[in-house]
Amino acid sequence: MPELLKVTDMRVDIGEVCVVHNATIDVSEGEGVALLGANGAGKTTFISALTGTRKAAGGQVVFGGEDITAWTPERRVRAGLVLVPQGRMLFSDLTVEENLRVGAGVKKSTTTKGDWDRVYAMFPPLKELGSRKAGSLSGGEQQMAAVGRALLAQPRLLVLDEPSLGLSPKMVERLYNALREIRSAGVAVLVVEQLVGQALRLTDRAHVLQRGQLSYAGRSSDLISSDRFVADYFGS
Repeated sequence: MPELLKVTDMRVDIGEVCVVHNATIDVSEGEGVALLGANGAGKTTFISALTGTRKAAGGQVVFGGEDITAWTPERRVRAGLVLVPQGRMLFSDLTVEENLRVGAGVKKSTTTKGDWDRVYAMFPPLKELGSRKAGSLSGGEQQMAAVGRALLAQPRLLVLDEPSLGLSPKMVERLYNALREIRSAGVAVLVVEQLVGQALRLTDRAHVLQRGQLSYAGRSSDLISSDRFVADYFGS
């Protein structure tokens, strides 16, 4: 498949500390890629620089054939690079429907009733919860709303940062079933995840980030049985 995203030699500093070192990663159209690593490895910092919420100190980001390194987060979202952030980051004082409309507003001219219907078919509780304040929802309900909001922005690449965090096993399974459905519709997925098995079953390829550096890459189906993968992931 054609290449959709190419990140080359990304470096991200926090203060005087280099947190991500010359990271290079690519995602093809419709592909699933996992970014794995222990806590503190730099995964969320990398995602923040990729999506433009943190300025990279070096490197290049190309998306859909365009150099977007200097683009604002808003412009990246309009281009189809859409993030479901760690912690969901919903507008807690807005209703569920109003939060979803934030996503739909990104592509207001092309968002259709069919787009809304697909979100509600994937996550039926969202329709019933439409008038509820997002801040009153359970963690699982909030995650459904966060993914629904992202889908209404019509992503070409859906980036998820720790989507299973704080969810029950049943909700995790429901979420990953939805992500497989999203992938089957042709949307590429880049997922940062502590639940390694779920991430590897969803994706085609995986990268391991260790102390800010990409130390391993390979097919998801191969990595779980790799001795080096276990050593890199657990830092031993």
